[in-house]
This record gives sequence, structure tokens and C-alpha cells, in this order.
Amino acid sequence: MQAPPSPLRDAAPYLGDALPSWLSLACAHPEISRSVARYLSYLAPGLAHLGPEPVRVVLHVVAAEDIPEIPPDAIALAPRGRYDVAQLGTHLIYSLRGQGSVRVDPGTGRVSIWATADHTRDPDLLSGLVSIAVLELAAHRGFFGLHAGAVACGGSGYLLPGASGSGKTSLCLTLVREGFRYLTDDFVLLTADQGRVRCLPFFRTFNLDIAWAERFPELSFVPGLPPLPHGKRMFDPERCYPGSRVEWARPAVLVFPTIVARPDSVIRRISKRDAFCRLLPQSRLSADARVAQAHARTLEMLVRDSDAFELQHGRDFLHAPAATLRRLLESVGPEPGPRGVR
Repeated sequence: MQAPPSPLRDAAPYLGDALPSWLSLACAHPEISRSVARYLSYLAPGLAHLGPEPVRVVLHVVAAEDIPEIPPDAIALAPRGRYDVAQLGTHLIYSLRGQGSVRVDPGTGRVSIWATADHTRDPDLLSGLVSIAVLELAAHRGFFGLHAGAVACGGSGYLLPGASGSGKTSLCLTLVREGFRYLTDDFVLLTADQGRVRCLPFFRTFNLDIAWAERFPELSFVPGLPPLPHGKRMFDPERCYPGSRVEWARPAVLVFPTIVARPDSVIRRISKRDAFCRLLPQSRLSADARVAQAHARTLEMLVRDSDAFELQHGRDFLHAPAATLRRLLESVGPEPGPRGVR
């Protein structure tokens, strides 16, 4: 249930496109309304695919004791992370007791969010509530969330699924420097299109560790950017690599990265069953069982049409990322790596 990694207060310098005309936001608290509008704008690449059916977000800023509990007549569903989940008629309810609540009506596109004005204890809470609502609506409209970096080269997409800290951003950045084009470093939407899967960016900025940024001269400005709560810096790769952005891709290769404490990096093929099992924990499944099943079918389609690999990158990747990556791609044969990377 992790939200896309951008606290509301830090999204302002990296706004996406203008909010679509079919999306409206109502909130009586001016400061929070502006913050949420900025965050929605940051998510504009993903939001763009949800229209033209209207979406209305109503944000209620209340005292903690006034955040509604799940009604007793609601049907309890499986929890999602730290959230209790239930269904009441056509509404899906996500509740974080005393902290926040979301009600989503996928049929009408109406979202109601309750939160307090004080987010100092958990600055990502409100962005998490907004993300839950947006991703639930997206899933009901056939766009399924996946924690994965995504790049493209030669007409093929490369997905890098993994949890935070697995090395997705450093891999995406290294591939972009090697001539790949990028979609995002952390979160994509998957959709079935004519029997195949397309992936689309949910947002476009990268969150980079300053130690990694210091390895490349074109990123010398990154340490001077305001830090996020986890210490990383948010930046737009288009600033450093003009023309390297791409709007969508058809995935053909899945690479599951992990960082290991050993000198040499290793890449190996994995089975389609293994790939599917690794995709599930990184998937943002809907609370609606029918929609979650459609998501799983899309993952099956993705695995069917992709080669899958596990990449364990060690200290050699830190010291010589481009050379290590080329060596690893060559080690698994001619198909997984684009012909232009040698």
C-alpha cells in the first residue's frame, strides 16, 4: 500500500501536466487543497489515462475524533497493509483509525477523503490516501499499479519491479545514460491492449541517493536539491538527458533487481512462474476481487510475453555501473539486451 514516493510539500517544483478538465477537487482548507492539487498534478501522467469519465475528489479536513469509522453494516475485506478495508454497497472503504479514511465509488468516480490538518507525524499520510483513491479508480478503469521502474529501447520495454531499496532508480539511471529512454523509476500502470500489455508512467521524476548522483558529473546539482524524508533527492531526468522520455512501452523483459553485499554482480534467467510470484507483492491489487482478478490476468499476459531475469548487483555495479551492466546483458545472450548496448 505504499504511496508514490513524493510527499505533498515537495511535489511543487515537479508538477506534471495541468489537471484534466474532467477531474475536480473540493476542499474547504486552502493550504491542504493547494497541496493536494499539486500532488495530483505530479501524478498527471497517470491521471491522464483515467478520463474522460468524471472524477470528483472531496477532501474533508476534520479533527481526529471525527474521522468516520467503517460502518458496522459494511462487509469486511482483507486488509491492505496498515489499512482496514470494507465494502458498503458500491463504495470501497479504506480506514486508518483516527488518522484517515477514504471512500471510493468506482461507478460514479466520486472520492471522499477524511484527514486531519496535522500531518507532521506522518507527512506521507495524505499523499497515501490520495494515491489509494486514484489507484482504485485506475484499476476499475483497466489500469493496474505496479512498483517498477520502466525504460525502453529499440521498441521494447524493460520493467524493473522491486520494493524500495532494491536498486530500481540506479538501474534506470544507468540504462538512460547508456541510450535507453525512460518512463519512470518507481511506479507504472499496466493495461491490456489488443492482447498485449502496455506500461505507462504514473509519474516521471526520479528519487536518487546523493551518493549515487555524485558518480556522474551531469548530476552535480542533485545534492543541492531539498531532501525528501528518506534523504533522497527528487529530480527530472529530462533536465540532464533531453529527449530521453517516452510516453509508453510494451514490456518484453522483466528484471528483478536486488542489492547484494558481494564483489560481483550476477544475472540469471528465472521461470515464468517465479516471475509471476515476484510480481504479485509489487502489485497494487484492488480491494474488489473481480478487479483484482483482471489485474492478475494482466500480469499473466505480461509474464507470457516477457523474458524474466533476476539481477543481483554488488560492489562492481557501484564502482563501474555502465561496464558492469553491459557485461551482465552480454552474459545472458543476444536477446535480453538491446542491440545498441555493447
